[in-house]
Amino acid sequence: MNTTFGERIRGLRRGKKENQKELASYLGLSQTTIANYENNSRFPNDTTLIKLADYFQVSLDYLLGRTDDSTPFIPLNQQSTKINEEHRFDQGWSSRYLEALIRTDIKEAWRVLVLASQLGNPLQTVYDKILKPALYKAGELWQIGKLDVAQEHFITSETERFIALLRKKPSTITTGPLVVTFAAGDDRHTLGIRMVSSALEEAGYNVMFLGNQLPFNSLHFILSQYPVKVVAMSASHPVYINNISFMVNNMRKNTAFDHINVIVGGQGFHESPDLWKEIGSDAYGEDTNTAVKLVSALLGR
Repeated sequence: MNTTFGERIRGLRRGKKENQKELASYLGLSQTTIANYENNSRFPNDTTLIKLADYFQVSLDYLLGRTDDSTPFIPLNQQSTKINEEHRFDQGWSSRYLEALIRTDIKEAWRVLVLASQLGNPLQTVYDKILKPALYKAGELWQIGKLDVAQEHFITSETERFIALLRKKPSTITTGPLVVTFAAGDDRHTLGIRMVSSALEEAGYNVMFLGNQLPFNSLHFILSQYPVKVVAMSASHPVYINNISFMVNNMRKNTAFDHINVIVGGQGFHESPDLWKEIGSDAYGEDTNTAVKLVSALLGR
């Protein structure tokens, strides 16, 4: 049985009764490159890998030797909506992503995200179902001593890089309603609100991410100088909720900001899901997908 990537490409090519030159022409590559693929001396980049899977109509898992199922893979645009929803997401991707980073296999971790995106999963699903669970699990492993803090920092750093890579290109960003986002106080866990910021941008909003350690006078300046429609704040721990409460209360004291909606989120609210009402915010987004939907609802979009 063909088990290596090269053997599978060769077998699929021969199954279509094509030579290396014909396959190279389709991919826009040289015949030598195809030969190198087939003898396992080179490996394609993500874009070429996806083109190969589409061309031979097989899954990426089959090409990579993760499964022996070579059943023709039907492109999502040829499937029914029901099939899309049922089969385009794999619950194991988050574990694969984390395991890849633990062994410092950055290419494999990125390949998981590319695959999820190419299969039609919205950005917020990639964040909520792959990145967030992986980060939470990494934190748990660190707490029980199965992951060193250096490893946890590496996983966080690479995830931050991937979030940046998944963002829309600046040339494609629309000039929608302005949303200001930041993490409360000196909360250094900003990846959650970064994911929300990126997903909002993907949904057509103009997003101003302000990081953390933001004093209220600076927020006041931003709200006074820019046409802000929504302020989104996150707290990774309950200790930071007091800062959010302070920010919201001071905003509410100024009638000039009455038109600005406030949405909060983060793990700090998980054990007290109604706390957002007590501090005077307009909504609570428990995950990225919910946050995007709530912002749209608040603005009537």
